[in-house]
Amino acid sequence: MQGLERLDLGNNRIQDIAPLAGLTGLTSLDLASNQIADMTPTLELTRLTLLNLSGNQITSIDMLMETERSSRLSVVCLADNPLNKGIEYDDIAALKERGIVVAGLSPAHPGPKAL
Repeated sequence: MQGLERLDLGNNRIQDIAPLAGLTGLTSLDLASNQIADMTPTLELTRLTLLNLSGNQITSIDMLMETERSSRLSVVCLADNPLNKGIEYDDIAALKERGIVVAGLSPAHPGPKAL
């Protein structure tokens, strides 16, 4: 399945996305409205440009901040997640400087908002 570029697995009650790590050809991954708490397995998806994790159980964007591998990402959707209130404007601004748009978050009010 190395040739697979787009995958939509929204609304499937998925909790563990580790099995997706081998799909290294993915450029677009829609995992909206599942039960995912850990987005770390997406680090292996080095060609990924769009990642939709809206409506999951994500509490932190640390994974995005700590890795250069996410540099191909251009859009990460995180609306409707119980994100940690400690998300800083500086973190979102730093991602923006790297060319990553974090959709669904307001830098003025660090927490989820509707798109």
